[in-house]
Amino acid sequence: MHKPVSDDIASLHDLSAVDLIAGYRARQFSPSEVMDDVLAHVAAWEPHIKALYLLDVDAARAAAKASTERWAKDEPAGILDGVPATGWDGKPSEFGYDSWRTISNWSVDYGWWRKDPHEPVLSARLQRFLVSQGIHSFPDRYTLNGKPLSTRHSPGMVATAAVGGLAAPPGLDTRAFLQELWDMPVPSGEQRYFDGMLYLMSMMHCAGECRIIAPGTH
Repeated sequence: MHKPVSDDIASLHDLSAVDLIAGYRARQFSPSEVMDDVLAHVAAWEPHIKALYLLDVDAARAAAKASTERWAKDEPAGILDGVPATGWDGKPSEFGYDSWRTISNWSVDYGWWRKDPHEPVLSARLQRFLVSQGIHSFPDRYTLNGKPLSTRHSPGMVATAAVGGLAAPPGLDTRAFLQELWDMPVPSGEQRYFDGMLYLMSMMHCAGECRIIAPGTH
């Protein structure tokens, strides 16, 4: 039995991903309870705003139940296990094109400020996962529990993953990604714009040439 939400906590559907994960860890509430609250909120508002492309209530509850069981055993499937999410089309979110640069963002943040101790852990974990998938061939899209959704190996994803070395502890994985970035030809072909911009930014970050320009600096 999970503890009820206290009066000083917002409705479960209003909590951030960080607060949800903290609540699961503390056994304050479960993913199933969160999903029930989310679905009740959807039922109240969807007839008015018609925001969802697809809503599979049974599948959502089944996924929440599986997540609840994993948390009960202290075996979450990942850092966002149990957080309700959908993509722009109402379907389950995936690790895709807009996800590639997240490791670069938080790793640069850590490289500059070194404030959040979780960032090195996240960078090392993602680099380790991608190396385990084959550093020369890993797919560029995955489900949130790590199942491949494509067969394309994208230069932009390799490049941003290499920036993870600004946060991840030095080791075989960080060196492998830096070598991949260094050996990579300039992106060309159909995806050259997006891949090329990520390649350029990643080269600048890893070379130390992307720096803070403080006010009054010339």
